[in-house]
Amino acid sequence: MHAHRAKKSARPIRRRGGVRTDGAPRLVEPGGPNNRDSDAWAVVWSENGRSKRFRTNARTEADAKAALQNFLNARAATQYLVTVNDVLDLDLKRVEGKHKELKRRESLLKERRRAVDRIRQHFGTLAPENIAASYVSSYTDARRKDGVGDRTISIELAYLRVALNKALEAGKISSAPKIVLPQPKARSRRRVLTRKELSRLMAEISDQTRTPLHLKGFVMISLHTGQRGIHIRNLLWEHVDEDEGMIYFTLSNPNAADNKQTADMPITRGLLPVLQEMRRVARSPFVIEYQQQVSTKPGKAKTPALSQDAPIGSLKTAFESLVERVGLENFHIHDIRRSFATLGAIADIPLEQIAGLMNIDQKTLRAHYAHGISDQTRRLIERIGGDE
Repeated sequence: MHAHRAKKSARPIRRRGGVRTDGAPRLVEPGGPNNRDSDAWAVVWSENGRSKRFRTNARTEADAKAALQNFLNARAATQYLVTVNDVLDLDLKRVEGKHKELKRRESLLKERRRAVDRIRQHFGTLAPENIAASYVSSYTDARRKDGVGDRTISIELAYLRVALNKALEAGKISSAPKIVLPQPKARSRRRVLTRKELSRLMAEISDQTRTPLHLKGFVMISLHTGQRGIHIRNLLWEHVDEDEGMIYFTLSNPNAADNKQTADMPITRGLLPVLQEMRRVARSPFVIEYQQQVSTKPGKAKTPALSQDAPIGSLKTAFESLVERVGLENFHIHDIRRSFATLGAIADIPLEQIAGLMNIDQKTLRAHYAHGISDQTRRLIERIGGDE
């Protein structure tokens, strides 16, 4: 080989119109870089240092994205043995083993499987190496058209990113493409219970004919401890010590994530009779239990059935019905925890103590939880402009 030819072959990938053509396959519109002489969309990529182009017959962006999908699928079928489906299967096995080891709720695993199934529909047959940024963007656009929020989309794509990175660490794939997550707008909910709303809520949950005991217990524990709903649903009776007057959330939830830690809380005088009532009728080791009416055979009367080894999955439907009866607009389950912090601040409990009880830092507490005016501050404000 001549010296000048060797030097030429060692040059970096050519540029066309000032744009590099190396990297994963991507779409280029008609008249765009590397596609100036065509009236249809094209797919451009590089192989072994040479830029390549595949002309599609697509005239619209939607058709072009479909053509890119078909192009990548064909490459995956002929050039690669591992697909995104394979990577997701491997990661689900890892996650299932971790959930079993830490004894986490089955509902969390079901939520992850549902998210992974949506990822499969869009990326499943692709080779991981062929996931282009444009295809990730098309997934985001499609989910938004379905009315899905950016936070949910970010969670779904994060599962894909984790699976790819784990497969790369295990040597199952040669490279893990960069998955850019949509950046949702920061939300700062300020919905908390007023004292009048709290009075109406307490009156409603005290009506046994309209509010079941498990829902009353959940609301009362949340109002009196400020702990997260998942930790209250996982609470076991063995960790409720009436003699010591303590609820040991840290023992009931030892595997809580670092950002979801719990705190041991005292049993207040208002909460004690509710816990005693729930313990008298308890049929399972879980404090929050639900006796679902099921029928064993067609035509037979319904009989109570209760899972003895799993916490209740969700209180969303029952809670939505409760807040509707009380007339609480735009009030969600987590707003009870937010109300605990705000009502505590109004009662002049120092924010440092509230933050310690809720296991959050004071900055987060001020930004997302405590929004009321304390009684002491109210008295001071009343002095402004008054007679000294």
